Amino acid sequence: MSCGNIIRNIVVDSLQNILYYILEEKCVQLGTNRDTHWRQSYRRVDLRNVSAGGGVSNGLPGGEVVSYWWAGDEPSGPAPSTAEVVLNPETTDSNTMTTCTGMDLSSSGSHLVLGTEAKRVLKSNVAVLSTSDGSRSTIPTDASLLSSLAFTPNRSRVYTVDESPMDFKLLSAAAVEGAGGIPLSGASVFEVVGSVVRNGNPKVGAMAFGPESFDPEGNCLYFVDADVDKVWGIDLLSASKTPTVIAGSGTGTPQDGDALMASFSGPTAVAVTADGCNLFVSQTNGLVRWVKLGSPCGVARSVQTVAAYSTAGLQGLALRANGTGLNVYVGSSDGHVFELEINPKLLHVCDLRPIPPIIPSPYSSSPPPPPNTTVDTDIASLSSVDTSHPPAAASISLPASESLPPVTPPPSQSVPLPLPVKASTPDPVVLLVAPILSALIAALIACAVVCYVRSRCAATRPPRQPSVECKSIEVPINGGRLGPEPATTSGSGSERQSISTPAELSWHEIQLASLTAFTHAQLHQCTAGFHPDNCIGEAGAFGNVYRGRIGDGQVAVKVMRGDATPMKRKQFAAEVNCLSRVHHTNLIRLLGYCHEGGSPMLVYPYFEGGSLYSRLHDPVGKAEKPPLTLLQRISIALDIAEGLRYLHHEACQPIIHRDVKSRNVLLSAGVGRNVSAVLADFGLATIVQKVFAKPEDAVVTTLHLAGTAGYIAPEYYSVLRLTVRTDVYAFGVIVLELLTGKKAVVHEGNASQHLVQWTGSMMEDRTIPLSMIVDECLEAAVTNSVQISETVRQAIDLAMRCSAQDDERRPTMTKALENVRDIHTQVQWLAPDQ
Repeated sequence: MSCGNIIRNIVVDSLQNILYYILEEKCVQLGTNRDTHWRQSYRRVDLRNVSAGGGVSNGLPGGEVVSYWWAGDEPSGPAPSTAEVVLNPETTDSNTMTTCTGMDLSSSGSHLVLGTEAKRVLKSNVAVLSTSDGSRSTIPTDASLLSSLAFTPNRSRVYTVDESPMDFKLLSAAAVEGAGGIPLSGASVFEVVGSVVRNGNPKVGAMAFGPESFDPEGNCLYFVDADVDKVWGIDLLSASKTPTVIAGSGTGTPQDGDALMASFSGPTAVAVTADGCNLFVSQTNGLVRWVKLGSPCGVARSVQTVAAYSTAGLQGLALRANGTGLNVYVGSSDGHVFELEINPKLLHVCDLRPIPPIIPSPYSSSPPPPPNTTVDTDIASLSSVDTSHPPAAASISLPASESLPPVTPPPSQSVPLPLPVKASTPDPVVLLVAPILSALIAALIACAVVCYVRSRCAATRPPRQPSVECKSIEVPINGGRLGPEPATTSGSGSERQSISTPAELSWHEIQLASLTAFTHAQLHQCTAGFHPDNCIGEAGAFGNVYRGRIGDGQVAVKVMRGDATPMKRKQFAAEVNCLSRVHHTNLIRLLGYCHEGGSPMLVYPYFEGGSLYSRLHDPVGKAEKPPLTLLQRISIALDIAEGLRYLHHEACQPIIHRDVKSRNVLLSAGVGRNVSAVLADFGLATIVQKVFAKPEDAVVTTLHLAGTAGYIAPEYYSVLRLTVRTDVYAFGVIVLELLTGKKAVVHEGNASQHLVQWTGSMMEDRTIPLSMIVDECLEAAVTNSVQISETVRQAIDLAMRCSAQDDERRPTMTKALENVRDIHTQVQWLAPDQ
């Protein structure tokens, strides 16, 4: 069985900075390819809080559930109290749930408006879902199957489509907000305003549109057709409402160029900019296409590919003005959300009409850029999404640069873009900020995981450091785990997931902007002079950590131990630059550094949720928050596995963490299913060894004395043999901590032993029940359910294999991740609330 998530129908409330989406969770039986499990939910992420309290950890933590789907015979009522899962929906009549086929947001943001259908309900309905409490009311229609839904730009009317085997009927109703901001009522009437014959003349095979599918006046409705691979437009003022081709030849593999000669492949969603001059399309083959429009509903000028995700298809698509630019959000069929940031000054201008100014978000403090400059912002990898997924200070805004020098590919490499770059009419340079930088397209688009918040530093920012080169940079693709994730192929190879520019697909020489170099005075001020009251937790292996505030966000400043000479400071900056190229949702984001004075410092986001060690073992930490559920514990293990797999197999160069322990696992401030984890302190052992000239055995001793005993692999401690399996050993120990609730070293009376040995002896004794081994919070779950008990045993067995004394017997993190994903899938269905 393979399970995964689909994120579609993305809608953004630009005033409240909230992103809504539909999460579709499915499991498929391998071999037959039949659905075995299915569930839908409506979720949201507050973009202001994405980085406002947990930095990377708050990415897209599964999203806050507005409502799960509901039974077809309950069209109105409160939010469902349970998350109903449909088993074998294709082969049984058990599927009585209402599914959504189109979604938009009321002008007040108080309600989602949904086109719905249910298996045993003869007619499709329009549901109005409260975004505050998930309650709903339903408006009946005469439609057989509603497929898309969208409000006009002035919110005066709502359009949807009634699909049948013969034709597509375009329906419309007046939208007038009543009490409570509800835009429709039982008195609303959906009338047929147009009809298109399916596969007639013109040949239209599908109609898919959503929010932002209209021109600014609301007179032209754009839609995509995945059957014939075209973008169409309907002039709503015309009597016939006959679709006209906007772009796409309908033949061949995807290619750019003239609008009617270019081709699409499985277009899924479409969105138009506020000026009506630019249109973006997502595709099932993972491409994002940019269509330059002419007049409304007229033939477009050209089509260009601006980003590609090689791992899965792209589904939902939405736009949002952010105060200085425009964000394009795209959802994927493997449970992730991406963000493209566009400089509006470099977008296409149609019919010589000026681009309207971007209205600053009421929650943005960033001023608009000066003329002829582009804002280049370091964007944090924010976690929940997921995909943790969305992740108070996640990024530090950097000053605008006068220009970005073009990167010229080697002569042997061809550029797959047929359109020349002209200085007089520049195309937007595509800039995938955190993961990829390529200037082979003369446009500017920055890509990162959805849901981040800029944090402005009150102090004057220092000049940017020179960029560095890297052969391969991975995008932080996991916006948070939104239900079970698809299993990866087993083996020792890496499974790369990245979103890239077309140029990156053929040429991998890239450049990456450096981190912010803070002054000692700035960090001294934001930590109140490194006041002891701001010291976080106990001293770590490599220094103390202080809590501070930069602008509206909180940061954690790690002060490294050791005297730094001028030469060492230079080497420190070089090592930090290497760390800046590491981007993953489940790895803490490095915001900046300081190498002034005698003690170098690193700046990270601050995590309100504290460390996993505190949550499991510290009396204060345990008292402040409820115990972690079994699902939360397995989810945290999955997050750690994701981060380690990236370090070992997907980073520019393999990175061995060397200090994996529960104190270095930081948790988000979320509750319930929204708790997620990131791994901290990766690469610091290397810095200590290289910069401060500590030999390997001294590093081991430092780790041991700092409380890492119980996590250090036997071969590393005894003969200093260091491999990626050293981290695998420590990962196994953390999984045992999560399941047993015991520390890495177990003390019983005057005796003590490592948790690995304690667990091994307990599991070997068949007379000892599992309830005596696991954390007391899990006793009831394993006692009352044989299936849960067996799943927990599988998790313990995996942990013991990871912590095998013989490092050759340990699995790779790729294989371990695959096993954890399978266990997570089982727990999600067996014990979603335990």
